Amino acid sequence: MELGRDTPVPTVVLAGVRDDGRQSEVWLNGQMMAEPVRMELPMTYKPEGYRFRDLVRLVPERFGVAQMASFSGGYTASPLAYVISGPVDDPRYDIDYLRDEVNSAALPESLRALIGPEAETAPEVRLTGSGFELISSEGMPELIDLPLDMPGISWPMGAARDAETGTLYGVTLGGEGFLYA
Repeated sequence: MELGRDTPVPTVVLAGVRDDGRQSEVWLNGQMMAEPVRMELPMTYKPEGYRFRDLVRLVPERFGVAQMASFSGGYTASPLAYVISGPVDDPRYDIDYLRDEVNSAALPESLRALIGPEAETAPEVRLTGSGFELISSEGMPELIDLPLDMPGISWPMGAARDAETGTLYGVTLGGEGFLYA
């Protein structure tokens, strides 16, 4: 990693485990850091998806900051340095970045009638490697396992709940890609 001019030394956090059991090294401006912080965090390599949203939520809690200021990631570490040049003005780092988009009061009356009042209190739904998770307004997850005859989940990408029928839908990217219902 290379720091831009006048950028304070950041807290470098490593999450995840290497397959070969060796510890990852962090080099900062050409010098190896003695010991970066290691902790369990959602594994994400792009600033999108539910794992990134979890990361945006956890960073302020774990580090006592107002919000995450920037993000650099990759599925595998780049042989080139990551450049950290300071905070980025990106609305995706706001914990509640979609609040203006999902405010039902801002929707036309015809759409509000379709959504119904239960949309405001419906649990959040996620697709994980084990099945669907329903997250209550109190943040408590309820796991709904997939039936044994359904294909295994690889790279869950998104989930939705049909409020009218209660059907849960999930999409995966891995393998052939599947739509689960």
